[in-house]
Amino acid sequence: MDFPMVERADVVIIGGGIAGISLAGRLAPHRDVVVIEMENHLGTHATGRSAAVYIEAYGSRAIRLLSTRSRAFFEAPPAGFSAVPLVHPRGSLVFAGSDDRDRLRKEYALAERITTVQWLDQDALLTCCPVLRPEAAAAGFLEPGARDIDTDALLQGFARMARQCGTRILTGVPVSEIRHAGDWLVIAGEWEIRADVLVNAAGAWAEEVAHRAGLPGRGLQPMRRTAATLPLPPDLARATADLPVATAVDESFYFKPEAGDMLVSLSEETPLRPCDAYPEDLDIATALERFHEATTVPRARPKASWAGLRTFAADRNPVVGYESTAPGFFWCAGQGGYGLQTAPALSALAASLLLQESLDSSGVALARALSPERFGIVNSLGDRCSAL
Repeated sequence: MDFPMVERADVVIIGGGIAGISLAGRLAPHRDVVVIEMENHLGTHATGRSAAVYIEAYGSRAIRLLSTRSRAFFEAPPAGFSAVPLVHPRGSLVFAGSDDRDRLRKEYALAERITTVQWLDQDALLTCCPVLRPEAAAAGFLEPGARDIDTDALLQGFARMARQCGTRILTGVPVSEIRHAGDWLVIAGEWEIRADVLVNAAGAWAEEVAHRAGLPGRGLQPMRRTAATLPLPPDLARATADLPVATAVDESFYFKPEAGDMLVSLSEETPLRPCDAYPEDLDIATALERFHEATTVPRARPKASWAGLRTFAADRNPVVGYESTAPGFFWCAGQGGYGLQTAPALSALAASLLLQESLDSSGVALARALSPERFGIVNSLGDRCSAL
């Protein structure tokens, strides 16, 4: 008879993406932590399939504040965190045709409140991104401080931070059962882990984890986003290597150079149940058609394509904090498409909330904006309930 392997910890984190691993790194110096990841490798789903760009003027007010608070970490991480830089210069360009100038002006006005941006008339826009067709690019604005994020360096840096303080990271162990009786018991594969605090950092599976724990959900919805890479002729690859990530102001698609290719995304948000997402042929074709209509890049068969699930709450802010209906159940989910660029600040905030540390004034405001109690709970049938 095989007996289960038993672990006792202060905190058990379900989810080995950037949300769970960065929080583990923050908590490890203060608590005994175990991380459970159902896949064989960390960051398999949303984390590993992200376009991985730090854009400060992106997302809701709360997301933008988290991004701003993360910037110093990206530029100067703690000693020993990573042997390579976490970010590299890229720039972010938002462009519009003549019909969308008003919308572009509004987006520019919002962006310039957050960070340094530059308005570009058509001539300046086409100089900044020469592959754009003039008929698709009447004006735009550039965020020169946007950066590419080294996903692996960021994820492994936090994993290293956690392991150095004794955190156990278990991979390839899907959770089969969660019970609460004084403390939390999580059964995953051959493991039984008991902990005072259970952190739900399960990304697209966060609602399922809550239901498995016998708790109502918070209305988190996974959304599919598709991307593909196009091979470029060598001379064009060299000429475009330093172009900014370029996004249509209506968010109908974006593109960016990617290791000698061109990454193109439809920017779609298709609701799905949690799964290992795969791209749809129609979505790939639509993305590429929009890209070619707006640029002079020659048509080519996609080199690769993939899809990932970005998980959102109704107000598109993350859900972070203790669950009022169950002692010791802590949410850290719903990062949407902002998980990597907000990870340093969001993990620090989540750790402070979990450890019940004091916050500065902006931290208090963020905690309220992200609290699980900010909206009505949702039961297992998806019906909205009154707030508690």
